[in-house]
Amino acid sequence: MLIVEVKSRFGDLQETLGRLDVKIRTGGVIARQLQWPRPEQVVAALVLAEDRTTRRVVSRHEALFRGFDVRGRTALRYLRAPEGRPDGLLWFEPLPDSDHGRMRGGHRVQLGRDAG
Repeated sequence: MLIVEVKSRFGDLQETLGRLDVKIRTGGVIARQLQWPRPEQVVAALVLAEDRTTRRVVSRHEALFRGFDVRGRTALRYLRAPEGRPDGLLWFEPLPDSDHGRMRGGHRVQLGRDAG
């Protein structure tokens, strides 16, 4: 069973990871309530918005993210063809309609004194 948490930005890091941990621990119970087959394994997947700030947070708090042992393109390959038993998956995704946080064109709009 794959439990996916998607974050465009971090708020409280401890809360984010704590909530994901609760979902992982209750995944088998929820599967049973839904009358699904018992999962052999419950795997956490954390999908983060691609930007420098998020990467810095992950790097700065590496000990907290140690359980996400399959990362980046390797995590995406695992999803296509699951093999092995990872503890967690982590990868970065660009936000839709974004240029990785950079403005395109750099146009500045100035309003006249009578505007607004």
